[in-house]
Amino acid sequence: MNRSSFAIAMLITGAVCLVVAVGVLIGCSGGEDGILDVEQPGAKLVVRKWLFRRSLLGDTGEWKVPPGSYRTIGLCLSITDENDDKWKLLATSMGKDLTTFTIGEQETTVIEIGEPLELRADVHDGGSGFVGLTLSITGRGGEEYGGQVTKNGMPLGAPKFTVVNGGGKEIGRGQFEYG
Repeated sequence: MNRSSFAIAMLITGAVCLVVAVGVLIGCSGGEDGILDVEQPGAKLVVRKWLFRRSLLGDTGEWKVPPGSYRTIGLCLSITDENDDKWKLLATSMGKDLTTFTIGEQETTVIEIGEPLELRADVHDGGSGFVGLTLSITGRGGEEYGGQVTKNGMPLGAPKFTVVNGGGKEIGRGQFEYG
């Protein structure tokens, strides 16, 4: 190996060692872990601390994590209903408490998510005789769920609806279409 090849190899090795050392320093605070508790068994969070991404999942909804500031970049909620059906909902918006949060050393940080869920249909005039409906599912922490909802591993079809007049008489029914 000539001198220039050796010098290049040493520079590359030094750069790799520096990147690893910086990564370890950023990822490890040196303090005792704290606890993040979302009070929702079966939840899965994907959080980011600096450049490091971490998936938090488990049956309890509670995890030990190094102290520091985090940003939530993903949330999946798993719920089993009274009929033993298993529902999965993906968050499309995180709500104010989940967007960013801080875990203290040897402290428990509680962030409320999930049930009870609020289902809402907003009706607006679409003009030219059309009516628009926006459906939303919001968790107790302000997080919004949408997109793909599954029941027992199968995606749900578009919701059905019934239109009734002021006297309670059915005047129409149909099914939404995606897109």
